[in-house]
Amino acid sequence: MGVTFCKAMLDDKYPGVFIYNLTKFIHEPIREKTYYFEHIKLMQWYARQLCRAQSFHDFIDKTKLDFIANAHDLFKEKYIKDQEIPDFRFEGILIPKYLNRYVRMNLKVLEPYGLDDYFNSDIGLHPLAITIFLIKELGVTDEELIYPIAFHSCPILPIYEKLDLNIKDMVDIIMLADKLSSNQINIHLKDKPVYVDLDRMVFGDNDNEVNYTLGLYVARLIGHATSNEEQSTQITEYYYHRLKELNPLIGKENNINNLGGLKIWPKRRFRLSQMQ
Repeated sequence: MGVTFCKAMLDDKYPGVFIYNLTKFIHEPIREKTYYFEHIKLMQWYARQLCRAQSFHDFIDKTKLDFIANAHDLFKEKYIKDQEIPDFRFEGILIPKYLNRYVRMNLKVLEPYGLDDYFNSDIGLHPLAITIFLIKELGVTDEELIYPIAFHSCPILPIYEKLDLNIKDMVDIIMLADKLSSNQINIHLKDKPVYVDLDRMVFGDNDNEVNYTLGLYVARLIGHATSNEEQSTQITEYYYHRLKELNPLIGKENNINNLGGLKIWPKRRFRLSQMQ
C-alpha cells in the first residue's frame, strides 16, 4: 500500500523537510515490517479530526500536529534496533542509534523543559531521544512541539499541569491520535489482539459521537498497561478522575482489566482506506 504523509514544512523555523527526508531514509527499508508510514498518516488524520471535533481549530496549528506526528517515533527502538547501521550522519547531522547512551549524555539539553529528571520513567527513551535531537541538532525550541513529542507515550503530570492550556490540548490530541492510529493498524493490518476498538469507542459506529475524554483515559490505560512506575500511575489517575468528573457512572477501579482481555476485533472501518 502506497502511503504519502504530510511533510509539515511549517516555516523556516521548523525543519519539516529534514525530518520528512530522514524518516524516509531510516524507515523505508523496513516499511513492510513496521507499517511505520501508515501509522504516521493515520496519526496525522486522527489529530486533525480530534482538533476539529473539539473546536480547537482556531487555537491549534494543524501543521504543527503534522510535524509532531512525523517526528514522534523517528527513533523508536523497535524500528531501528534491527537496522545494520551504527550512529551515522544524514545531511551532515549525527543521527543516534544507541538511545540509552544518547539520552544519558544529553540530559542537560532537557533541563530548560524540566524533563531531565525523568530518564528512568515511563516517558520512554525514544520520546526523550527525539526531543533532545530536535532541540540540540535542529534548534527547535517551540514548546508546542517539544512537549507533545516528549509526552506522546506518557505525560509527566507535575509538568503537564503547569503547561499553557493550548499545549495541554496538543499533548492530549497527540497521545490519543497516536493510540488510535496504532489500534487501527493492529486490527486491520497486523491482525493483532487488542483490548478495544478504540476508533469505535471514540467516534461510535457511524461517526456520530466524539467520546474525547473517555478516549484519552482508555488511551492512557492502554499505554499504562500493568506498569507500576510512579509517573505512569500518576498520569493515568489524572485522566481517570478527569473522566469520572464528567461521568460519575465510571467504575471505582482504575485498571486495564476493566477493558477485558486481548482479542481479535472485527475489521469494521479502516480509516486509511477512506483517505485513498
